Amino acid sequence: MSLADQDSRKIADVVDRDFEDQVERTKRFVSIPSTRGAEWPAQDFMAGELRARCALLPEPTGQRFGDVCLGVIWFRLRVAGEPTHVSHAGEGFNAIKAAMEMVRALERLEDSWNERAAGHPIYGEIEHPLNFNPGIIHGGDWASSVPSWCEVDCRIGLLPDWSVEACQEEIVACIRTAAAKMPFLANNPPEVEWSGYLSHGYVMRDDPAIRHVLEDAHRAVTGEPLKRRLATSLNDARFHDRHFGIPAFCYGPVGERIHGFNERLNLESLRETTKTIANFVAQWCGIEPAC
Repeated sequence: MSLADQDSRKIADVVDRDFEDQVERTKRFVSIPSTRGAEWPAQDFMAGELRARCALLPEPTGQRFGDVCLGVIWFRLRVAGEPTHVSHAGEGFNAIKAAMEMVRALERLEDSWNERAAGHPIYGEIEHPLNFNPGIIHGGDWASSVPSWCEVDCRIGLLPDWSVEACQEEIVACIRTAAAKMPFLANNPPEVEWSGYLSHGYVMRDDPAIRHVLEDAHRAVTGEPLKRRLATSLNDARFHDRHFGIPAFCYGPVGERIHGFNERLNLESLRETTKTIANFVAQWCGIEPAC
C-alpha cells in the first residue's frame, strides 16, 4: 500500500469513527444564517483579506464537480390599478390581472433567452437552463374591491457570459412593451425595482491541478470517476472567483427536494463526501506529522 493510500485509509477511519456523533450534533444545530438573497457570508469571510490558492464550497452537487454556475437577477414588479366596487368591476382596472399579463410576457422573454442559450458552448447541452420564477405576490386590499395594486417578486437566470446590465434592459423593455398594449398601464406604467441579486454567473478559471487532486480524492473514496455538474442556479463560488481571483468550485453530497418540503441530504453520500473533502485537503495542503 502506497503512502497516499495509507493516508487515505487513515482519513476514512477518522471520518467513520466520528461520523454518527457529528450527525447527532447536526440534528441539534438546526438554525443557521441564510445565505440566500445576500452575499454577506462570503463578503465577511473575505473581509479579513484571507486569500487562498483555491476555495471549495460544499454545496449539495450530488458528488459532482461544480465549476460553473448561472447568474441571477431578482426584481420586484409593481403594477397599479383603479379601485372600484366589484359590482362595477368594468369601471376599474384590476392590478392583479394586469400583473399576470406582465408575468406571461416575462415567460415569453424566458423562452427567447433559452432559445439563445441552445447554442452556448457549456449550457447548450441542457434543454432549459434559464428559469424565470414569479416567487412572491402581494396585492389588493379587500376581496370585494377591484385591486389597485399588485407586487410580484421575480427571479430569472442568465448565462455566465451575459451582461447583467443588458439583461436588466431587456426585462424593462419586455414589461414596457406588454404594458403599452393596455391603455391604463400605458398611462400608468409598471415599475421595476431591483430587489436583490444582480449577479453574474461564472466559469472557474482554468486550474487543472484542482480538478486532478479532486478526481484522485473522489475516486479513492467512491471508486468512480468524477463527473461535472452544470449548475442551473447561483452559488457563492463565483464571488471568490470573480472578485478575488481565487479559483473556486462546489463539491458536496447528494441533496433531494432542494428548497422544497422535506429538503434533505443522503447520509451515506455525506459520509463519502466528508472523506473526499478530507482527502482533497490532505493532498492539496499536505500533512504534517502528529506531535
